Amino acid sequence: MILLMILFALHYIICIVLFVLMKTGRLRHNYVNLFIAIFIPLFGLIFMLAKKTSDIRSDRTAIDIDLEVKPDDEAKVLNASSALKFEDNEDDEEAPAGSEATEAATRSSGGDTMMDVISDIKKSIIISDDSAAGNVVPLSEALAINDTKTKRALIIDLLYSNPTDFVQQLFYAKSNGDTEVVHYAATALTEIQKDFDLKLNDLLNKKALYPDDHKLDLDYMNLLEKYIASGLLSGERLKSNLRKFSDLIAGELMKDNVKGRWSLINKKANADLQLQDLKALYEDIDYMTKRWPEREGIYIYLLHWAILKKNRTLINDIISQIKKKVEYIPEELRDLMDFWDEKAC
Repeated sequence: MILLMILFALHYIICIVLFVLMKTGRLRHNYVNLFIAIFIPLFGLIFMLAKKTSDIRSDRTAIDIDLEVKPDDEAKVLNASSALKFEDNEDDEEAPAGSEATEAATRSSGGDTMMDVISDIKKSIIISDDSAAGNVVPLSEALAINDTKTKRALIIDLLYSNPTDFVQQLFYAKSNGDTEVVHYAATALTEIQKDFDLKLNDLLNKKALYPDDHKLDLDYMNLLEKYIASGLLSGERLKSNLRKFSDLIAGELMKDNVKGRWSLINKKANADLQLQDLKALYEDIDYMTKRWPEREGIYIYLLHWAILKKNRTLINDIISQIKKKVEYIPEELRDLMDFWDEKAC
């Protein structure tokens, strides 16, 4: 009995020591595992040891990337854009001896958030002040190369900037052959989409509490517009949000003293065009024509409307009207006319 009590006391002393080490940052481990160890004597500690061993093995498979960030360049690194500047070999040799190497990027578990992923990755890209065009590598080209170290450094750099601005690049990275690159890209995209959903739900809850707050309506509409433009939505989810966006603008346009009315009706027309809603698009065109009959941009939607109707005669008639009535034809409208003008073929 005394021996058992001694073992229990020793067990809890070890757990307290582990807690102190984790709190001071000397031991990296999940607090959930420690909680399990406390309530399951002996076997809990064995589980923690096995888990730590597994994590160490995982770390060894991750990429080791050298980090060289000068104190004044830290802000530059954190704000790096989608184009990276890679230094020449000579510059690498002349790098200060005091530069430190980063820890290997550890793979986040399924339940981790993007911030958990990023917090375990030390930034690892040398930013040069050399602005020579030859040193600037476009993101798509950098991801296409076979250099694993460069690709992983690139995706980590992207995560440290604002991932929301690089959704298309993240989609491109998802199709990469490197499993680490694919993992971080997929995790980032999931977190960005979750962030949009949470913010929209939060605004909806606030709108329910304060239905007369017009600013909340505008905030919701603007956030929904960004979500649609991000490229994260597809299929029925995209259509559903486009309809919601179109309806919100329609409600806004019915109010008096609306600012930016022309911009709003253009956004609505674009949404209805993506939905291929002929009736709604024609109503948008009619709204524009009555208020701004001199605007050339109206013909872009009118021509798209005729194209959606698949009416060749109507398309030709509209093109003829544009040539007769419009003195200055915008480039977008000119390209559309050139494509569909039978005489240009």
